[in-house]
Amino acid sequence: TGSLDAYDYYLRGKELMNGWRDDDIPEAMAAFERAIALDPNFARGQAHLANSLLFQAMYSDEERPQESASLLRRAEAAAHKALAIDPDLSEAHGAYANLLRNAGRPGAEEQYKRALELNPNNASTWHDYAVYLGNVAGRPEESSRAAERALELDPRQPVTWANHLANIGDPRSARYQAEFGRAIRMVGDMPFALDRF
Repeated sequence: TGSLDAYDYYLRGKELMNGWRDDDIPEAMAAFERAIALDPNFARGQAHLANSLLFQAMYSDEERPQESASLLRRAEAAAHKALAIDPDLSEAHGAYANLLRNAGRPGAEEQYKRALELNPNNASTWHDYAVYLGNVAGRPEESSRAAERALELDPRQPVTWANHLANIGDPRSARYQAEFGRAIRMVGDMPFALDRF
C-alpha cells in the first residue's frame, strides 16, 4: 500500500493476531478493517482480515452459530478480494487455504503449497500447513517437519510452539522436555504466551 496509515493499522492487526489471545481477535479485525478502509486494494490487509474473521468465527462457532456463519462469509469475501488484487500473494493463498481447511472443503493443501511456493519463508503458512497436515491429513511426521520449519523462520510464535509440543506427545519424554525448554527461552517473556501450552 502507498498509505502509511493503512500500513500502520495492518501492523497493529498483525501484532494483535500474533498474541493469539481470544480477546485480541476483535481488535485485530478492527485494525485490518481500518487498513482496507484507507486502501481497499491493499491485498495483504485483505488477506489478514480474512484470517482474523475466520479465527473469530471459530471462537463464535458453538455459542453464536449465526454470527459465525456471517463472519465466515465475510472472511471468504476478503480472501477472494486479496486473491483478485494480487494472485501471487502468499498470504492470500494461505488465508484461502485456512478457510478451505476450516470448512472441510477440498483444495486446502494445494493452496498451502501454492502459498509456500510463492514465499517459502512464510512462517505463518508453514504453521497453518502443519495444523492441516496433523489435524486434517493425518500425517504427523510431515506436520512436525512443517512446524519445525515455521519455528526456524519465526521462533517467537507461541501458537506454533504450543502445536509443536502437542505433536511431540508425552510431556515426560526427554524430547518434550528439551523442546519445552526451548519454547520457554523463545517466548517465555511474552505476555500470555505460556497460556498456550
